Amino acid sequence: MNHEDIPAGSDPCGPEEDRRLIRQHLLAHAGDYFTDLETRTLGVELTRSRHRSACSLYRFELRDGRRSHAVVVKRRVPRGSRRPLAGQRPRAPEVYRLLPEPDFHEKDALEHAALRAIQQHFQERGDPRFGAIRILDRIPELHAIVMEEASDPSLSRLFLQRDFVRRPHPGCPLSLPFANAGAWLRLFHTLPVHRPGCELRGDLGALEGSLERLGEFLARTSTGEPGLRRAVEVAVRAARVVLPVRLPLVPAHGDYGPNNILVHSTGRVMVFDTCAKWRVPFYEDLAFFLFTFETIWPRAYGQRLAWSRRAVAHHAQDFLHGYFGEEAIPWPAIRVFELQCVLSHWASRRYGMHGSSGVIRAGKRLRMVFLERFFRRYVHEIVQALDGG
Repeated sequence: MNHEDIPAGSDPCGPEEDRRLIRQHLLAHAGDYFTDLETRTLGVELTRSRHRSACSLYRFELRDGRRSHAVVVKRRVPRGSRRPLAGQRPRAPEVYRLLPEPDFHEKDALEHAALRAIQQHFQERGDPRFGAIRILDRIPELHAIVMEEASDPSLSRLFLQRDFVRRPHPGCPLSLPFANAGAWLRLFHTLPVHRPGCELRGDLGALEGSLERLGEFLARTSTGEPGLRRAVEVAVRAARVVLPVRLPLVPAHGDYGPNNILVHSTGRVMVFDTCAKWRVPFYEDLAFFLFTFETIWPRAYGQRLAWSRRAVAHHAQDFLHGYFGEEAIPWPAIRVFELQCVLSHWASRRYGMHGSSGVIRAGKRLRMVFLERFFRRYVHEIVQALDGG
C-alpha cells in the first residue's frame, strides 16, 4: 500500500490504545519482518494516520539508527462506528451492492489470506511486469494487517499528471502500465481460491435480475429518468445475444480501479485492497475498471472534455488488450456489465442522499447535479453502443 493513501496533515490521533498495541506488536516482530534491523536499538515511530468509516491506516517507520523500513498497518473497524450514533445512516440496502460486504469479523482474515495468495501466485509466475504487496503479518485481536510500504504512485495519479494537468513524469510510456494492469487482472482471475456458496450472477437470469432491480430502484427514487427502463431492456436483449446461459466465474477483485494499482517506473504494476471472496463473471472486474477510470473526478465533474475522452478511450483499449492479448475484445458483453456497474454506483449515490441534513445534504445535492448528468450521458452512450448506434 502506498503512503500517498495516508496524506500528511491527516489526523494523527487515532485511538491511543490501538496505537500502543500496534507499536508494541511491531517492536516484538520487526526482526522477523526485516532481518537487517538491529532489534536492540529499534525505534518505532507513527508518522501518519488516516481514519475512514471502515478502517484506519497507520504508517510506521522502524529504525535502528542505521537502517529504516516503513510499514502500513490497516486496521478494520465496524463500518460507521466513527459516526455519532444520532446521525448515523442506516445500513445500505443490498439492492445496489454487486458484492455483499463480508462480515466485519472475517474481513481482515479474508483480505490477509487473499493478499498472501496473490503474493505467492504472482511470485511463482516470475513475470517482471507484475509485483505484489509484501504482506508481513496479521494482528487478529485488532483486525489488522501489516504490509511493507510501497512507494510507487497509483495509476490514476500518473494519468492525471500526464493527461489532465499535462505534467511530464519520468518512466515508461503510460500505455505500458495500462496494458500491464489488464494482464495482471487476467492472471489474478486464475487465482486458485474457491469458497462454497460464494458464486454470484453465474447465469444469464441472475444478471438480468440484477439489471432490472437496479433500474427499478433508480426509476422509483427519481423523476425524469424514462431512459433507464429502455437502457435495461436494451442491455438484457444484448446479453441474450452475446452471452452464454451459464457464465464462467472467476475470483472477483471487487475494487479493481486505477487508484488501487501502483506503478513502478519500469511499468511494473502491483495491486491491493481485495478480499477475493466472491466468484463472478470476469466481465465485472473489467467493467469496474472502465467505470472507475471514466469517473476519475476531474472528468466526472468536468463532463468529460474532448481531449480527456480521447485519452481515456486510448488507455482503456490498452488495458483491454493487456487482458485479452491476441483475443478479440468482446465489447458488447463488456458494455452490458459496464451498464450494471454504472447503475449500481448511481443507485449508491442516490441512496447516499438519505440520512444527511443541513450543509452536508446541500453539498451532496450540488455534487449530484453534476454526477447525474454524467451518469445519464454514460448510460446513453452504452445504450447507443449496444443498440447499434
